[in-house]
Amino acid sequence: MLKKIIFAVAILSISGLLQAADLSMGNTDGESFSRGMESFELANRMLHLGLEHKEPIFLLSTIKLLDKFSPVIHMKSGISSSSIELLTDKKKLLDLVMTYASDQPLILQYADNIAKSLATRGTGTPIHGTLLRLPSRSSHSIDLEFRGKEPANVFGLLNTLRIDARSIRIEVLDHVKKEVSFLPAPEDSLLLRWIPEETGTFTINISNPGDYESEIVLFHN
Repeated sequence: MLKKIIFAVAILSISGLLQAADLSMGNTDGESFSRGMESFELANRMLHLGLEHKEPIFLLSTIKLLDKFSPVIHMKSGISSSSIELLTDKKKLLDLVMTYASDQPLILQYADNIAKSLATRGTGTPIHGTLLRLPSRSSHSIDLEFRGKEPANVFGLLNTLRIDARSIRIEVLDHVKKEVSFLPAPEDSLLLRWIPEETGTFTINISNPGDYESEIVLFHN
């Protein structure tokens, strides 16, 4: 029990440090967007671990990591995802925490404090993403407009822990179908950053060459 409490404190401390950083998505510079998406990625991992192990600590960490955000995920017709829906609904996440922690008064008290906080100051800045489902060996394209001379950011959030992000390929083509060169980003992240020379429409191609179906949420500024 003691180990579990220590582990819980450690997880929540990490969450607190991350959410305390300036992760304002209204600021579209590459560094702010990158930090915000790193927070999203870790929150998604915490969510999946919490659901898999029915562990309220991970779900509380998810809520803390999303402290300043209110994800709004647009789903294509016929596509739904229970875990993505939870990522967008902190109140449902808290209900799950209450269920999983029914015999853990310390966790229940912490969850109650979060619930009161959400009630008084809202759920955070809305951040929009689109959920895409990619069958094995398939691809999908989407056209987006970005302003010239301003940072352009695209981030793919995999809705699974079982597929390596490096197995998914995302490329961006400009209006003459020339592949865009990106600014540096972590190798294992689906974060793409560049600065368009002029305002225009860019084609985002996402491909899944693997043997397993994948769900990906595409965020952009």
